[in-house]
Amino acid sequence: MLKIKLINLKNISHCISLLNDKNEDLGYFKKIGWSEKEIINQSTKESNHSFGLFFNNKLIGFVIGNLIIVDNISEYEIFILYISKKFRKHGYASYLLDLIVKDSYKYMLKKIILEVSENNVNAIHFYKKNKFNLVGKRKKYYSNINNLKEDALIFEKNIN
Repeated sequence: MLKIKLINLKNISHCISLLNDKNEDLGYFKKIGWSEKEIINQSTKESNHSFGLFFNNKLIGFVIGNLIIVDNISEYEIFILYISKKFRKHGYASYLLDLIVKDSYKYMLKKIILEVSENNVNAIHFYKKNKFNLVGKRKKYYSNINNLKEDALIFEKNIN
């Protein structure tokens, strides 16, 4: 049974544990600026609007992001969208994105924005499949595993 729970300082450690679970994913996120400390700090921000996806009471994925409201117009910025490796390719990441869109009426959400490394081909394909549009680029924004610089691609999805 799937269940959604808000992620905050009390339960952010579950997200970090999932990233550390038998893989190198936390190392990847550290390399692009999301250390354990940064993830924890995000969970304490007033703008934090992160949530986890639980299957039979076990965290299998999460989205870490900000809900930003200015002049009664809101945007959601995704920082990390993550699904445990053994649960990928089952539509759970799309499920999390759909949740943001379905809840958009509560916040008068106008768009969802994110950035992704130009070399993260799977993520780029996923976002395009979910109707995100490429709207910009940050040159040499990320350092990869070999300490080479990569561009960040900025994607946006408008919500009606």
